[in-house]
Amino acid sequence: MKNHKNIVIGIYVLLLWVSSREAITGQISYANRKLAWISSQLPAACFSERDTYVVCPDVADRKQIIIKYDKPDEINHLGISLFSDNAKTNIHETVCNFLERLFLELVLLPDKKAVQDKLKEYKITIQLNGAPYGSKGFTALLPALNKIDPDTPFTLKKEPGLFTGVWNIDNQNTFTISFPAERELITGYNKREADEKVNASLMNYSHKKEACQADLPPDSGKTFASDAIIYMEKGNFFINEAIHNHIYYQRHNDTKYYLLNDIEYPVETTSNLLLGYTSSINPIIKLTHIYNSHPSEITIPLTDFICLFKKEFESFCSVLSNGDDTIKITLVLHHKEYNYIHMLSAETSIRNILYQENSIEASFHSNISQHNLDDRKYKLIQ
Repeated sequence: MKNHKNIVIGIYVLLLWVSSREAITGQISYANRKLAWISSQLPAACFSERDTYVVCPDVADRKQIIIKYDKPDEINHLGISLFSDNAKTNIHETVCNFLERLFLELVLLPDKKAVQDKLKEYKITIQLNGAPYGSKGFTALLPALNKIDPDTPFTLKKEPGLFTGVWNIDNQNTFTISFPAERELITGYNKREADEKVNASLMNYSHKKEACQADLPPDSGKTFASDAIIYMEKGNFFINEAIHNHIYYQRHNDTKYYLLNDIEYPVETTSNLLLGYTSSINPIIKLTHIYNSHPSEITIPLTDFICLFKKEFESFCSVLSNGDDTIKITLVLHHKEYNYIHMLSAETSIRNILYQENSIEASFHSNISQHNLDDRKYKLIQ
């Protein structure tokens, strides 16, 4: 009878806990599933309905947990507080938020092996004074994190495909983390969520009333060691030499070269157009955005499309002519920090581009991880 009474009391306490948690978190939404999962592992006492820092000893010992909203009822950041707002601005806000979120996720795991497995899954290494996590010199995560506060000097280095951050705790202690420069890992948005954000941005941008102004390079005339009518200033390649960001110039009577914008050179002019180096030609693009297994139709001027991505992406293009009126274009937008691309492709009449006779029907794939570029469905360059 006594055991039965204890069971009833236990169930009652559990129901009280669940109901109190629901009362606090039931109306809260999350910017992505990663944040929702982290939230589901936290006690209700660790929550707030506004931006704040909370102390949750059962989870993070002496460290504060940061909660940030981007809407009245939507959390867009959860993590262990490691940086001041000023430090995030000066270092890299997205990466700093990732590190805070990552360490909260790790301390919520049940044991050391679970942490090691998660680090392996994410391809992340962490070290304390050169000792990797799990070794004799680094057996517990929270004691190491307790040594870090928002004023601890932190440096972030970016190499191709990799970030490395170092906290110089004091003269004897350093905490180092290396992690891949992957969009999904750092932003917390899976591909489906990221595609939805891109689609919403395209929809919003396609309804802008004011035209986007092309960010043209200075065109006061350049001098090259050449007497050719058309001069190609070499840029960079992406994957292969067919996808590039070369700039084409045309020599005028004064022997100086100016950005090429001449319908007599359709391939070179189209290349300059795709890279944002002309604004006098601005065809309308009817995009079919392929994402989440269903298409979204968006109509947008090409210049606006380019403007939407130019800040965070480096552009590359391929322009192929079959010798008649048809031209095949591919525009690759490679994120400047993370290893993924967006890709626009179309096959259309040259007249639709240079004379804007009809809109251009194009397909658009977003958030393609670079390690997936061999996937035949993307048909990067055939």
